Amino acid sequence: MPVAIALLLIAATLLIANRAQASNAGASGVSGNGFAANNPLNLRYIAPPDNFNGQTGQTAQGIGVYDSLQNGLRAAYLQLTEYYESGLTTITEIVTKWAPPSENPTAQYIANVSGWTGLDANATLSWPGDAADLILAMAQEENGTNGGLTTTSIDNYLQNAGVYDT
Repeated sequence: MPVAIALLLIAATLLIANRAQASNAGASGVSGNGFAANNPLNLRYIAPPDNFNGQTGQTAQGIGVYDSLQNGLRAAYLQLTEYYESGLTTITEIVTKWAPPSENPTAQYIANVSGWTGLDANATLSWPGDAADLILAMAQEENGTNGGLTTTSIDNYLQNAGVYDT
């Protein structure tokens, strides 16, 4: 009987841990992988020669691994800038491209990012003015945590990476 009780306790503990992990994940269902890879927006691996500076490999899930958080944020910013410059100028348009409905609960992702940024999901973003807010909210959504990032720290990383001045 004590073994059966121990097994039940272990099973209950695992169930609680799995539920906690799931509740910490955003609509994307990913939980924290991006920060371990210095890639808070979970950019997919990009094969050379088209990869971003500092990409050193990939995770088993195909997420790019970066040598520093600064380079991971730089890559995210450059990818989002490419979207913006190609005509995807709202949260709805950007997130639909980033996290397509065929792979993600995109509507919830959009609602979360819009809510966290305080920006209308269908209004044209100010670029690069809204970049740090968007990146912070997307990092929260992708990982279930902002990893201690703030809009100020993101701005500082991107300034130090030489991609923009605020």
